Amino acid sequence: MDQEAAFLAEIAANPDDNGTRQVYADWLEEQGDPRAELIRLQCGSQTPSVADSVRISELLQTWRSAWLEPIRSALPPEVERTIVDYRFNRGLANEITVGAEDYVTHGAVLAERAPLVDHLGLKIDVFRLENLSHMELSRLRTLSISGRVLLQQPLRAVAAALERCPLLRGLELRESGPNTFDAAGFAQLCDTPQFQGLRRLVLRLSPAENQLARLADCPLSELTHLDLQGCVLGVRGADALASAGQLERLAELDLARTRIDAVGVEILADAPQIRQVRRLNLADLNLRNEVAEMFGARSWPNLEHLDLSGNELGEKGIRHLAVPLARLRSVNLSSNALGDDGVAALAELDCSQVEQLHLANCGIEKGLAALAKSKRMGLVRDLSLLGNRVAAASVQKLLESPAFRQLAMLRIGGAWGHFGPSSAQAVARAMDGLALRQLQIEHPRDGDDCVKNLVRSAGFKSVYSLTLINAKIGFSGAEALANCPDLQNLRRLCLWGNRIDDDGLDELCRSPHLQGLTALELGGNSIGTRGMQSLLRSLVLPNLTRLSLDRNRIAEQGLLELADLAVLPALMHLKLDAATVGNNLRSALRQRFGARLTLV
Repeated sequence: MDQEAAFLAEIAANPDDNGTRQVYADWLEEQGDPRAELIRLQCGSQTPSVADSVRISELLQTWRSAWLEPIRSALPPEVERTIVDYRFNRGLANEITVGAEDYVTHGAVLAERAPLVDHLGLKIDVFRLENLSHMELSRLRTLSISGRVLLQQPLRAVAAALERCPLLRGLELRESGPNTFDAAGFAQLCDTPQFQGLRRLVLRLSPAENQLARLADCPLSELTHLDLQGCVLGVRGADALASAGQLERLAELDLARTRIDAVGVEILADAPQIRQVRRLNLADLNLRNEVAEMFGARSWPNLEHLDLSGNELGEKGIRHLAVPLARLRSVNLSSNALGDDGVAALAELDCSQVEQLHLANCGIEKGLAALAKSKRMGLVRDLSLLGNRVAAASVQKLLESPAFRQLAMLRIGGAWGHFGPSSAQAVARAMDGLALRQLQIEHPRDGDDCVKNLVRSAGFKSVYSLTLINAKIGFSGAEALANCPDLQNLRRLCLWGNRIDDDGLDELCRSPHLQGLTALELGGNSIGTRGMQSLLRSLVLPNLTRLSLDRNRIAEQGLLELADLAVLPALMHLKLDAATVGNNLRSALRQRFGARLTLV
């Protein structure tokens, strides 16, 4: 056994031991392997900083295909094609998503050929949950079940499956529509020792308020992450959660869209085990300024990440949050009625720890001036201003202010064409002094001119993800992108909902500056069969892990050639328009790409 195989065998035998992974990272660094950095970043913290998250994303965008190759090549093709997705945890690709029927058929092969995989996501539609009893589950540490199967089938089958998962630490149950909740099966699920030993629990089901009381009675002393997003908790459910006696390790709590309203939030804020969390999501609960006052009056000693998006907070609500804001590393206030006065109030408060600031759809016009002048902002790395009517000069001043000079992610535009060429020029000027990694612009007017102004910035040398949505970009915009030498580090290019035709795609495909792309998303354009031919001949295609061509005008012949193409070693996600795919072509594409094909 060689040195690397010995490391991987030890990691498989002791999956909780980060020490072995760190030693493995040291060895990889000696070999000049960038996986060392990914292992250290993902093992470093349960809640990584924005800078670390950006770097993790960049590493995976660049190296994901190469790092998956040993696993993919070890599996027979008929098995490998059934895997919908791979995910990396603590530096290693140990999580897969696969169709349930395929896992029944090929689970034993996966267990033998991919021994590090111990997190399983099952995509289920018509599969009977009772068939979980035929699956190899003994090594699993996370089990995720999603799809229409959970609508009316009994949860007792899941409870029985858990009894065969002695190592289980995470469970996710996500249904895709209103279900008939199986209260008896849920009670049986709560009674299993494996459920009571969970560290991560995601329930996207539809239990009634009184049925959540059973969860509150369950001894969940190991639980650190609880996600109830979309469950109809109401006040009774909030009261049940607040009275749960053994949640002293709870660090992350997601209650978005749970209908707990102001009374429920107050009940939870009075519960000591809830106030200890590090990450709290209270999005889309119709909370008003009075709730912010009550929330801000409590002590939240560990809180670092707060999501209050989609509520009804204004200037007064922001001022009431002064105490928790002083500790926060990330705050999402998008889709609240802040206006310029609310943003000005935010600029006066202590936000010295804030790295991530989301202010999308907040009615901001002139409020950026107060943020630009603020002496109390931290070094913001992730900023969202989507959906606001902010002037170009204000954007430039903001991005050039000291608090935003470390910006790595910027989302802007989306206010019905308010972002135009002058705004693009302002962003381009500011980018010259930034090390921006991800840039997203939505709904600008005069998209071609916007692109031409943007690519003049030398700041594009650091960008690896560029998203231009509904920008009306045509040939001249595509040509400007293709001719920009500073895009050599670009890994992801999303041009959804534009006017790129065959000539525009031909320009992109022939560009020597875009050959490092690993993700190309071109849905909603005007691409036909000739453009498809350019893509099939390009040097971009063999490196792609993600390709979206839905809602274009590509004839079946062009897509059939894609199915026959041999050089697509890295492709994991292919999105096409179902309306243009007949039965014969659908069969050929399924045979070629298996579960990686999505028809919309």
